[in-house]
Amino acid sequence: MGEFMPAGEYTEEKAQSWRKLLDVQEQEDQLNRATTFALPADITVPHFFVFGCARHSSHPGAPTMQQTLQGMTQTINSYDGILNNPQNQHIVEGQRPGGVGTALGTHLVVIARHGGMPVPTHTGNLDSPILQHFVATFDHITSPNNANQPLEIHFLLCGIAGFSVGPEGWGDRTQGFFRKVLDRDAANHTGFANHIYLVFLMELHVVDPNAPSSINAGQPAHGMRYQNKQIVKVNLAEIVDRYAQLRAHATMVNQDFRTYMQNVALLHQGLQPVGFAGAPIPVFPGPPATAAKLDRMIMAMSWEKAWRVAWLDAQTMPTDAMVQANNVNRNNSM
Repeated sequence: MGEFMPAGEYTEEKAQSWRKLLDVQEQEDQLNRATTFALPADITVPHFFVFGCARHSSHPGAPTMQQTLQGMTQTINSYDGILNNPQNQHIVEGQRPGGVGTALGTHLVVIARHGGMPVPTHTGNLDSPILQHFVATFDHITSPNNANQPLEIHFLLCGIAGFSVGPEGWGDRTQGFFRKVLDRDAANHTGFANHIYLVFLMELHVVDPNAPSSINAGQPAHGMRYQNKQIVKVNLAEIVDRYAQLRAHATMVNQDFRTYMQNVALLHQGLQPVGFAGAPIPVFPGPPATAAKLDRMIMAMSWEKAWRVAWLDAQTMPTDAMVQANNVNRNNSM
C-alpha cells in the first residue's frame, strides 16, 4: 500500500516522482554534442545508452533540423521518464535496464536525405559529419577501453524509418551493422549483439486497427501507448534472425516477400492463406506473442524500404499512399 499523502502536501512532482522535468543543461549538452560532434563523456556508473534517431525524407532547412533536434531531446526525456516509472516495469517497452534509477547516456542522430541507406559501420567514404559522429560514438561506447560499458543500447526511432529502412538496413550475421557488432564482440570479449534494441515510436494512426494504412490489419497494437505515440521495442538480434527465417521460407513457397508477409499476418490471426498448405511459417524459438510482434515490425520495415526505392504504386499492396500516410508526423516529439 502506498504511503498516505495529506492533501496539503500534494504536488505533481511528489505524486509522479519518476517523471523528469527537461533539464536545460542536459538539453544543451545533447545539442552541443550533436552540432560540435564531440564524443559523450564516459559514464562511471551502471547505465544504458540511447541513440535518439529522426530522419527527414528531404532536407527541410537548418531551422527545421534544429527544431527536430530539440524535439528529440524532449522525446528522450519522456522515454527516460517512462522507463523510470515503477508501474511500467512489467511491460517490455517500459522496463529500465538495471532497474529504476539507472543512469542514461544519449546521442542524437537527426538526418535528412538518407534514402534507403543502411546503418553505417565505418567512416570510409562516408561524407556526412552526422553519420561519422554516430559511428565514432558507437565505437566509443562499445570500446574495450570503456571500463563501464552500457547494459543495453536502444535506438529510439521516430517512426518505423527513424534511421534506416528495411530489416536488411540493420545488417545480418554476414554483413552490415549487425555483423560489425558481432565482430567487435568477438574481438573485445563483449556481448552487445544480444543487448541492442530498436524502439519504434509510431503515431497512433499507424497502429490504429481501423485506419486504412494501419500496419495492424484489424488486430490490436503491440507495445504500449504513451501520449501521441505507440512504443514497440524489439531485440535487434531477434529481428535479424527472424528476418532470415522468413526470407528463406518466402523463397521456399515461391512468394514475393511483401505478399508473403501479408500471409504471415493472416496466419497470426488463425487464418489459412493460399499457398501455405503443408508449409507452415518457421517456428520462432520464443513466445508466440514475440514472434507476432517481430513479424509485424518486419512487415512494416519492409513496407518502408519498398516505398523509398519506388516499388509501390496504387496497384500494389501496400499502396504507396498507405506507406506515405504512415510517415505523416513521424518526427513529432513525444
